[in-house]
Amino acid sequence: MADVANSVAMEIMSIIKENFPELVEIYGQGLATNIATFQNDLPIWEDWDKGHLNFCRITIYIDDEMFGWAALSPISSKCAYSGIAEVSIYVASTARGKGIGEILLNELIKESR
Repeated sequence: MADVANSVAMEIMSIIKENFPELVEIYGQGLATNIATFQNDLPIWEDWDKGHLNFCRITIYIDDEMFGWAALSPISSKCAYSGIAEVSIYVASTARGKGIGEILLNELIKESR
């Protein structure tokens, strides 16, 4: 997986309830680092779904395996903060340092416009 960007089997997909268990697995790997988030617990779909915007929810799959995900969540419901979101990007521990996060961020930027 040295050249992820040129992988013919790479696919960007939306985060949906059906692939959420894979997201939670990667999120848990992030929690294990103790530097990824202030959260301590793995989310359930309903809470995660409510806490993130309905758009800009993406995953990256390589050979049918999720290697990372990115999503936006609102930082406030106050109108002064309309259009401002927090970015979450998580990469599977086996895929870190291989450009997955950069691909996800660039895709998130495109979709957020």
